[in-house]
Amino acid sequence: MAKRKNITTTQLALMTAAAVISLRGLPMMAQEELTMFFYIFFATFLFLIPAALVGAELGSAFASKGGGVYTWVKEAFNKHLGFTAIFLQWIQNVVWYPTVLGFAAASIAYMIGMPGLAQNGLFVGLFSIAMYSRCAAPRPYRALRAKDF
Repeated sequence: MAKRKNITTTQLALMTAAAVISLRGLPMMAQEELTMFFYIFFATFLFLIPAALVGAELGSAFASKGGGVYTWVKEAFNKHLGFTAIFLQWIQNVVWYPTVLGFAAASIAYMIGMPGLAQNGLFVGLFSIAMYSRCAAPRPYRALRAKDF
């Protein structure tokens, strides 16, 4: 039987923070200053934590059937709505990834002092493809040990 790979609480917290506090929101957060912390805590306690609890409950309830959004919606309603739910989740990523990668490319162009690159479609396209390929490439799993640091 294959060894299970579990996500730690720290990893989950950091992934959630990265999803909420993204590059896109940094200018607005800087403008709001310290009041932004109130909004983040408000969203955390009234949305993120309840959503995480619902996800954990559904994940454990349907673990024997594979879990996931498709299984949850299919079991609650029908397979057509299950497909609709997973399709909408997929199409969200089709729009989200190019937008965020384009923003990151433009930010890098400004950061290195070459703002003209932000308007260069070839640079933005190649940067986006390179970053997506780097992040999505399959890598062999190897647990980190204390001596690796």
